[in-house]
Amino acid sequence: MFPVHIGLDPIITYIGPVALRWYGLMIGIGIAVGLMVDAREADRTGFGRDTVYSLATWLIIFGIIGGRLYYVVQNDFGYFLTHPQDILATWQGGMAFFGTIFACFIVILIFAYRRQLSFWRLLDTLVLGLPLGQVFGRVGNMVNGDIVGYRTNSAFAFVYTNPHSFIDPADLNHPVFPAALVELLMSLAIFGILWYLRTRLRTPGMLSVVYLIAYSISQFAVFFWRANSVTLFGLKQAQLTSIALFIVCIPLGFYLWQHYRGRPDSMRASTAAEPAEAEPVEQVAIPEEASRVGQ
Repeated sequence: MFPVHIGLDPIITYIGPVALRWYGLMIGIGIAVGLMVDAREADRTGFGRDTVYSLATWLIIFGIIGGRLYYVVQNDFGYFLTHPQDILATWQGGMAFFGTIFACFIVILIFAYRRQLSFWRLLDTLVLGLPLGQVFGRVGNMVNGDIVGYRTNSAFAFVYTNPHSFIDPADLNHPVFPAALVELLMSLAIFGILWYLRTRLRTPGMLSVVYLIAYSISQFAVFFWRANSVTLFGLKQAQLTSIALFIVCIPLGFYLWQHYRGRPDSMRASTAAEPAEAEPVEQVAIPEEASRVGQ
């Protein structure tokens, strides 16, 4: 079974002058599947699927922009400074999911504030779609060859044979560590954990914290095998981001647990004040003698 030889061209076909690419197709499928899962979860948590659909366009736009910009910073930033026309060229491949997470976090925060919704509960509702959508994105990465590890002598490897793939030409026809496949499996595992915990964690925001911690650990581990440039202390940019996010999430989890512990309103979807119940009107008893006088 291994090593797996990948000879697919990143471009499926041309529709006129427009190239239909495997990466774009898989990203589109991932977004659709992620939104379907989020819509179902929104019905369960009380937000309703219309909330997901209202957010979808903004999440897609800013998620792609954030993912691409973080990729630019994480990779050969000097190249993009001298070739600014390539910064938003997502069709060439190259997205960093940390950027997508940060951008979507800001979009959801603004949306929740404007709609008077519970930010942390809305975040928990939408976080399920992230690792599942990422699974499909990694399939596109496997075809592209833009997420690969170092050369390896192990049988557990990918061998890219198509000259149009995004792998370094020096590594073409050589076995490399299948980093994209490992990340796909990690994303599936994270989704399974979130799906199991979604009805068991009662503290708002805690499911999102679990996701961020799990994703940070997975990225820190897999980047030891990914062929990216070292940034600082022998670590790569994504590993440094993983450490920073992990350090933030641990106290954040304790804060959320303390803040919402024992609060009866913690499971409400809306932050708007509930209308006060009208006080019952006290009925005054009329003495029997007084009622007779009026007769």
